[in-house]
Amino acid sequence: MEIAGGEIFARLGNSSVLLATDGSFKLRVSLALELAVVELDLSLRPTTVPSLANNVAVAPGQSLSWLVVPRLQASGHVRIDTKIWHLKRALAYHDHNWGNFAWGADFAWEWGYGLPADDDCPWTFMFVRLSDRAMARTRTQILTVWRGTQIVRSFRGRQLRFVTGDALSPPDVFRVPPSMALLAPNCATEVPARVVIEAEADGDVFRVELRPRSVAQIIVPNDRSAGTTRINEVSTELRASGRILDEVFDYEGGGVLEVLAP
Repeated sequence: MEIAGGEIFARLGNSSVLLATDGSFKLRVSLALELAVVELDLSLRPTTVPSLANNVAVAPGQSLSWLVVPRLQASGHVRIDTKIWHLKRALAYHDHNWGNFAWGADFAWEWGYGLPADDDCPWTFMFVRLSDRAMARTRTQILTVWRGTQIVRSFRGRQLRFVTGDALSPPDVFRVPPSMALLAPNCATEVPARVVIEAEADGDVFRVELRPRSVAQIIVPNDRSAGTTRINEVSTELRASGRILDEVFDYEGGGVLEVLAP
């Protein structure tokens, strides 16, 4: 195992990840899995300004910061075993979070973003809802909207309403690492089968409906207590509509919903 301090580089056995910057992100990921060999060699060029949030409280004495670049152009290739996909200016997303928090503490979150199916459509969004670990009380909720390169609206707190459907019950969930899956043998995902977010403030309105397509689950051990935390990564289809700065929009696309839960 090798991890470079002050850099984004790690190697574990025959798997590695490297992120370099020279005006664009250059991402190289190589994975040697039991079931497949996966390789990504991509250059990602940001096409929007970032959103930065610092020291957002997630639990008493614990905070989280994040940087979001919701829209990039990815060029390069993806290989799975012998099959190769070549990408040219495909829409992509990047975020990074850090802070002082412990897995298993009294917090959970729903985090997601959406990109249009048509890359000529200028609208992009990102949202987050931070709650207690039981997901019964919301502490912070934000939805940020970009048009082209710029942030044109952020909705917060009571300006937002989340509506979720019944829990999704997929017949099979890809779970990693396999050893941790033994400690959390059930396939509960805490992922709703439908998520609707409605926002309104100062004459601006935004509505998006997300419908999950597939679920993968990362299982991590809690830091200061027994048990595990499940991080659900959900591929979604979406329909977004609204009016911001007197411009009306209505489009379809795709995105990812991340649900962190006990």
